[in-house]
Amino acid sequence: MMGQALSDDLRIRVLKASASGMSARQAAARFGVGISTAIRWIARAKEGELTARPQGWRRPSAVDAHEEFVVALIDERRDVTLGEMVERLSVERQVKISRSALGAWLRGRGWTFKKDPHALEQDRPDVLKRRRAWFDGQLDLDPEKLIFIDESVLQRHGRSSV
Repeated sequence: MMGQALSDDLRIRVLKASASGMSARQAAARFGVGISTAIRWIARAKEGELTARPQGWRRPSAVDAHEEFVVALIDERRDVTLGEMVERLSVERQVKISRSALGAWLRGRGWTFKKDPHALEQDRPDVLKRRRAWFDGQLDLDPEKLIFIDESVLQRHGRSSV
């Protein structure tokens, strides 16, 4: 794990001290930075590089080149599972990726998984008819014989872009 870059203000003070004749070792001791850091800053300043270089790098994902395909999968079916997406990527695009890696990739791009509590098929006429028949049948049930199942871990929303 890399630390944060030291402030540009500190870098400039070390460079000014060096320009006024102080050695890199003396400037490092005076400002509390590493000797090799002061030497590197001074060498880079001579090449015109006065600010810190970007730290770290992001390793490209195998899915980066297939982002449009993944978004199309989600648009096609909002409740598509990670497993289904991994399978389709493997079969249709020959991309090998784990569910957890795909989930991290999606979260990194602002996608979350939230199930919609109201299924779209509930509004279809054939389903509405069966639902009403089921509901009407509930009135005939003996409440003493009912068993309730805890559904507190129900996910309430589907996959969506933030």
